[in-house]
Amino acid sequence: MKHLKNLIFGSAVLAMSFSAAVLAEEIEGPWSGKAGFGFLSTDGNSETSSLNADLGVAYKTGRWTHGLTALAISGSTSGFTTAERYFLGLKSDWAINDKSYIFGLIDADKDKFSAYDLRTTETVGYGRKLINTDTRQWNVEIGVGATQLEPIIGEDISDAILRLATDYHWNLSETALFEQTVGIEAGDSNTFLESVTSLKAQVYKDIGVRLSYSIKNNSDVPVGIEKTDTFTAISLEYSF
Repeated sequence: MKHLKNLIFGSAVLAMSFSAAVLAEEIEGPWSGKAGFGFLSTDGNSETSSLNADLGVAYKTGRWTHGLTALAISGSTSGFTTAERYFLGLKSDWAINDKSYIFGLIDADKDKFSAYDLRTTETVGYGRKLINTDTRQWNVEIGVGATQLEPIIGEDISDAILRLATDYHWNLSETALFEQTVGIEAGDSNTFLESVTSLKAQVYKDIGVRLSYSIKNNSDVPVGIEKTDTFTAISLEYSF
């Protein structure tokens, strides 16, 4: 049953990513977003391949902004799977004024090669736009909520958490964008941190190339499991 649930979850993420990419040109008005896809394959003394697909969609109406984020990562070396991760996030913001907002967030993160096979979180909190200009945007957030963890070894864990997050966007030029996001979820059983640094260069109209570097860290892991995972990706991205 657990394997079936994992298969359904991963398939749903990939299906949404594919659908958004196909329909992107038809989306107008309050809709915006991006869809990316990257693939790398090498042959020789060892065969290595990696695949990453991501999707971000936002819908704005009045004071509300609703967003969906999805991610899929897969990697293998000489026929052995070395990475497999699926992520799905839903978030709604309500603007108090031009600089402040409140939010609700639900995340589900499945990572076969992490200390926790499945991590889900639910958070509510307050956000502040520290910088909001045509070229730079910097937001910070604080929230409280709960997390449910399914470790690869041991019993499931439920915990209250404090969430801190920041995201920074800098339009370096008309064709280049730098982005940095950091999120921390701290509870009694574990502190989870994820940082994503990326640089995007526009190559043709709404199509660009994005280079990203991700760091994911858990403070408490079973013996023999690394606390920190890193992932470097290059992908084609379509913005709409």
